[in-house]
Amino acid sequence: MDLRGMLKGLQILISETRNPFELLRQYRRGETLHVRCRGGFEFEVESRDVYFVSSVSALCGLLRDGIVRLRNGVPVIGDCPVNVNVAVPMREVSRSSRFLCEKGVPFVEFTYKRPLRFRLLKGFMGLQGIHETFFERNYEVFDFRGKRVLDVGGFIGDTAVYFVESGAREVVTVEPLFHEVLAENVRLNGVEERVTVVKGAFSNTGGTTTVHLDENWAGASSEFVGQFRGGGKAISVPNVPTKEFFKEFGTFDVAKVDCEGCEYRVLWDVLENVAEGAVVEFHFWNDEMKSQYSRTLAKLRSGGYSVEVYRRSGSVSLVKITKGRLEVPGGRPVKR
Repeated sequence: MDLRGMLKGLQILISETRNPFELLRQYRRGETLHVRCRGGFEFEVESRDVYFVSSVSALCGLLRDGIVRLRNGVPVIGDCPVNVNVAVPMREVSRSSRFLCEKGVPFVEFTYKRPLRFRLLKGFMGLQGIHETFFERNYEVFDFRGKRVLDVGGFIGDTAVYFVESGAREVVTVEPLFHEVLAENVRLNGVEERVTVVKGAFSNTGGTTTVHLDENWAGASSEFVGQFRGGGKAISVPNVPTKEFFKEFGTFDVAKVDCEGCEYRVLWDVLENVAEGAVVEFHFWNDEMKSQYSRTLAKLRSGGYSVEVYRRSGSVSLVKITKGRLEVPGGRPVKR
């Protein structure tokens, strides 16, 4: 989070809680956060389970507005618990969205050109992606009308549905963990004839990949969870080797790559097989990855690509890469 974001978060924390500086101290020390909202609500949450301390202030606002309520100290909508980490995007979209809990399963409904409905993960996780894709319009940097789109890191299907709603004629989406929810959301929104779901971890090698899942950080980088969150739940998933994938599915017009750390391994194979370019979410949460990120952008620019970093927050950046004259490492010419 940049300085402006930190100051905004602090202002919201002061406006929504009665103990903002105590919360900041507790968060820095990794202690249990004892949250006292200005609306009279009180709850506790572990520091290690919170993305940003400002999330608790957003939850206070949701409690005050009656969107979320407390049951035995647990924030809920109906019978579904609400993860504190979705509080910020939930509040951002609450005026134009409807949150439901049906038989213990969370859903969100909203309108983007037409009414849409998405099943979410436990705790309403996945709402972050909905917010970024449909409300912040993270992918408007390309015109998808009539295009064939590769979606690496399909998550719960928000981007696949978005691309179709934006005019894509076909989307092939690859997802290692949440492919069943992704496929359900494709069906719920009636776009299954234009979306193909591929199960597995997109990779430049065969075999399997061990991914790490933490329910409190669903959607966060598997590598981040593995290195900094105590490992999470280790799950072995089959790889989707890039060479075999492109041999089967052919080339695409545009790609989106958000595979939570795998982008450095698959980038060149992706770019070799798209006609226009790609949107890539790069991750760099340690010094080694920051250096890798800088080297990758430099190599792209020196190779003739147009590179536009159009959004950056903390250890993540969104980069639009469009094609020019390029030979990828190893001397393989790009297919134009």
